[in-house]
Amino acid sequence: MALVADVRLDDRRSLCDALGVPHPERQQVADATLVLGAYARWRRDCADHLLGDYAFAVWDANERSLFCARDHAGARPFYYAHTLAGFAFASTVAGVLAAPSVRDDLDELSVAEHLTSIGLLSQTRTFFKAVAKLPPGHTLTIDCSGDACRVAAPMRYWCPEHAPRLPPTTDDQYAEEFLAYYEQAVADRLRGPDPIGVHVSGGLDSSSVAALAARQLRRQGRPPPLAFSWLPDLAGRPPKPEHAKEYALIDAACAKAGLQVEHCAIGKDDIAALLRRDCAFPGAMLMHGPTSRLLMRRACAPCSRPKSAATPAKPSRPAPTHCSTCTPPHCRPSAKNSPPAPRPQRGPAMWTWSVCSPT
Repeated sequence: MALVADVRLDDRRSLCDALGVPHPERQQVADATLVLGAYARWRRDCADHLLGDYAFAVWDANERSLFCARDHAGARPFYYAHTLAGFAFASTVAGVLAAPSVRDDLDELSVAEHLTSIGLLSQTRTFFKAVAKLPPGHTLTIDCSGDACRVAAPMRYWCPEHAPRLPPTTDDQYAEEFLAYYEQAVADRLRGPDPIGVHVSGGLDSSSVAALAARQLRRQGRPPPLAFSWLPDLAGRPPKPEHAKEYALIDAACAKAGLQVEHCAIGKDDIAALLRRDCAFPGAMLMHGPTSRLLMRRACAPCSRPKSAATPAKPSRPAPTHCSTCTPPHCRPSAKNSPPAPRPQRGPAMWTWSVCSPT
């Protein structure tokens, strides 16, 4: 058997117990090794015994089959294409399109849905007709034992309704139960010797995660997490009135948790890069249409806003036909007959693998 995976497992103790991993080896065994062990024991039911963020595929040479799975919430992406030449998959759309047999014809309906949607987008379609995505909480099996690869329909192995229900109790008991799960979720993400970073915005979610992480790291004798904020460093200046409350909440949360905050302001280049990764080719389309359009307009503001008469353009540099952080049609050209947008280059995927049809 062979495994390719993007995985971070939680509750490793229970999985190691079920697989019989000796205690001295548990700290060193890799998450991918545990996934392969789970498949060897439970075969296509292995995802029922895994908890965490993962997307993986296991090639079983004896059965000549490929088994693929994506985690419950879809935290890790999984894209694939089935053509006459075989089956290709990757953790990015670009990785799948890099396969010579996969066409890159646009799915115009999917693009239109993305641009106009105010709710959830398709769980299976991408911007390209030939490329599909495996929905969260699903598995996929490809049988290559015959003359051609046969791809079965994705099978759902989990949905939110499968979560166990708590018995009726008091609000305080519900709060205690929630806190236990919350602390465990934070603890699962502190594994490893590397420094931990937390994002703080002043809201309840980020502040509580930062506080729990700091508490647990101190219990382990490790340094507190590094706290980061998107708000710019004031350098002793008073904040703008519309941002004063957010600064105050961040300072209060970090003071309570004993953290030093690092302000990392984002600019138009950062926003454009984020949108390219998460919304457009070759990313995962994680953000919805209205949000992405709003951020793109802000990122492209320098090129789409007319120049003031008081600030003439420098004569030594011609006016650009589009801004440096995006390409048409995201920003409006400043000159007529501007050149067409360049075709996006197919970049490397986090992991890419293809199974070709037998000949």
